[in-house]
Amino acid sequence: MKFSTSRWPQNGLGIEHGPLVYSLAIQEKWSPVVEQKYSTAEFPDWNAVPVSSWEYGLMTNAGTGAVRATFERKPMTADPWTDPPVSVKVEAQKIGWDLQKNPDNPEQMFTPPLPEVQTAQRSDAVEHITLTPYGATHLRLTIFPEVTKQPRKTPG
Repeated sequence: MKFSTSRWPQNGLGIEHGPLVYSLAIQEKWSPVVEQKYSTAEFPDWNAVPVSSWEYGLMTNAGTGAVRATFERKPMTADPWTDPPVSVKVEAQKIGWDLQKNPDNPEQMFTPPLPEVQTAQRSDAVEHITLTPYGATHLRLTIFPEVTKQPRKTPG
């Protein structure tokens, strides 16, 4: 299978390997929500909020735009949806990117548009994060902002 990155608006990047699209699985906390006319205590709606870090940009090499990725394979498990046999490790950097409140309902949060990476606050640390197939996640980040990795300057 062929590895590729897909380009999206606002400097967004997606990671694909053959027919699979990869996402960062975000640990979530679920809570029931009762909205009159739409749900009851017996049959509530559900709200998921992130409890793990999700605010990452994918690192690309300056000039080439290439993403450094390492594919990992392991034997098929009894449930590939909760323990997928494939994953991808990529270099990422935390960026200033927060959930936004719905102005009509401040308790409702949603993912904002991709941040402007050049002006966003960024961590100095480069981290390796693991992406899994899109279908093996509940709460996920699939389109990442691009963070360009500057080449190292050699003393001269």
